[in-house]
Amino acid sequence: FEATTTKPDRRGYLIYKPMFKRSVAKTIAFLFHRASKGAAARYKPRFLAQEALYEHAGKKDKDVRGVADGFALSLGGAAALTKKFGKASVPAWLLDYAADDPALVLERLLACPDNGCTVRTIAITGVAGMKGLAAREFTPSTLGAVLRDFGMIRAPETVELVLTMLGRPALADAPLSWLLAHADYARPTVALAARGKGRQAGLAASVLKRLDARVRA
Repeated sequence: FEATTTKPDRRGYLIYKPMFKRSVAKTIAFLFHRASKGAAARYKPRFLAQEALYEHAGKKDKDVRGVADGFALSLGGAAALTKKFGKASVPAWLLDYAADDPALVLERLLACPDNGCTVRTIAITGVAGMKGLAAREFTPSTLGAVLRDFGMIRAPETVELVLTMLGRPALADAPLSWLLAHADYARPTVALAARGKGRQAGLAASVLKRLDARVRA
């Protein structure tokens, strides 16, 4: 095990080793956590030894600490997540590790209504995890992926989320195009939003006119 942080490769590029190791650790542990019982039994001693190695190295290097955490969460699932965070709030993106306990994931997700989440999280929780989706905060750089991924889920909460994306420079006309393409089930939610007040209601009213014009055409 190497705790080295950076090292140039033959082309002169710097390789951020902890980040690479974290990705490898997550992938290995993710697959192990979902392996057949026979395969899991054969490889468990090896992976437990590797987890202990990461844990030991992480005590000396905070960068490697992230590798150890990623490996432990991937390998241990919901039990490891509960052990690490207890009753404290959990970053939404870490909830994907607890796929073996959908009820826990839902509970933790709803307990942090401002945190963003992924469609992987919703795949674990089911539609109950969509509650309050439009109020969640997503970083500007991820909005395109959020629209693409959540746009595959046919639900009123998806329409509400897309309405909040209208007028975002980074997305251009993508939210409007999505609403027009899904006019059949988007219209009721858009119509409801248009009855409200403020800028968002005004945008919804404008979209509603476009939807109605498309239906008449």
